[in-house]
Amino acid sequence: VGVVKQIIQERFDAIIDLHEDWESDGYYLYEQIRDRNALGPEITERVSPHCPINGRPEIEGEIALGGVIYPDLELQKRKCGKGVPVEVFKRATNHQITLESPSGFPIDARVEAHLKAIDVVLEAYASERRDLSHARLKPGYVLEPESITEPELTDEDWKDLSEGIRLFNAGAYWESHEAWELVW
Repeated sequence: VGVVKQIIQERFDAIIDLHEDWESDGYYLYEQIRDRNALGPEITERVSPHCPINGRPEIEGEIALGGVIYPDLELQKRKCGKGVPVEVFKRATNHQITLESPSGFPIDARVEAHLKAIDVVLEAYASERRDLSHARLKPGYVLEPESITEPELTDEDWKDLSEGIRLFNAGAYWESHEAWELVW
């Protein structure tokens, strides 16, 4: 989170975050939005010919509809600003989409699904006749180690970090990542 706070110095129309979920049997997404219409249903419709959609009513402990999760931003855990996606949404954009492809499917199907999702977002913003001349990859940021400050960690954060270390040392690498993600 400290790195995110340092590098995000401008706002973006939309941010798309590409992920994979080893536990999911289908594609799904998180969409956080302010001041515009949701794109989630159109994304899952475009993705579905290439990758099945996770149709469960609850995914990752969140209410889902047709593979789309709209996180409740009023929950105390999100209002406190825990985690990178919360910081990015607060500081950098009014529209953040986190795409989750199922790890168990072939890589070409997962890549195609992500590309279809990205197309939906780009087409939506282009159809609004926004000036997209600035829509390019930003040059890399240079992090100065001395300027990165450590976030203040709660007792629960330290517990999660310790659990992640224990899992990592036991060879449970994915599980350690999951424990650490609670702190990120």
